[in-house]
Amino acid sequence: MAHLSATSSRASWRSAPALKKRGPSPRQWLGHAVSTLPILALGAAAWLALSKNSERRRSGARVAVAALGLGLARWQWARWFVEQSNYTVEFRIGSFEVRRYTPSARAETIVEGLPWKAALNEGFRRIAAYTVGRSQHEANERIAMTAPVTATVGPREIATRTVTFTMPRSRLLSSLPTPKDNRVRLRYVPARRVAALRFHGRYGNDLPAKKRDELLARVRLAGFHALGEVTFAGYDPPSTLPWLRRNEVLVDLAR
Repeated sequence: MAHLSATSSRASWRSAPALKKRGPSPRQWLGHAVSTLPILALGAAAWLALSKNSERRRSGARVAVAALGLGLARWQWARWFVEQSNYTVEFRIGSFEVRRYTPSARAETIVEGLPWKAALNEGFRRIAAYTVGRSQHEANERIAMTAPVTATVGPREIATRTVTFTMPRSRLLSSLPTPKDNRVRLRYVPARRVAALRFHGRYGNDLPAKKRDELLARVRLAGFHALGEVTFAGYDPPSTLPWLRRNEVLVDLAR
């Protein structure tokens, strides 16, 4: 797949079908609220702790513990508070699902000749620089984070991989700022049918490759035909405990 320049990317936006503009998702509003509550609670706890009344001081201690617990939950379950790719489930057998995804806009980059973990980190670094405004032409605006971050897996440890962020549904494709880094491009992705296999654990080892093989076997067993490469989807940051992480491998299906 050839890299596209900023100019050719802009041309592809104009030829793509328009995406419907939406406001911030409920997950985003919830994320803002849950991020603010621990700060407010700690402030209230500090005020109560300064009281001469012993019962108020004890209440302050309870509020502080609750605030810390809420902050910990916000940290470990960060994926619940960001917008996620929009899909409906056709059917499910255990951890295996067949889904229908709605159209979306993506920022993606191609990473060549690196091992799995290094390729994932490099691709993430490039696109994160775009979403926080460091590698945009003129705009320098922040684009809200979404989940999951995806990367093609492939059968080999060292391979060419495509790393992708899905853009928020509130942003029209044509309104997104032009990437300054010509290794990053914006792309319209039409509606599609996808097979998914969910799992937990660390994604910096060979587990995604093993799950890739399992997914393809499940697809064949279910009587479907896979199209293109298998993609790993990570919904959580590396700081999330491995057994709490939501990971998936995905592959498009023939209609």
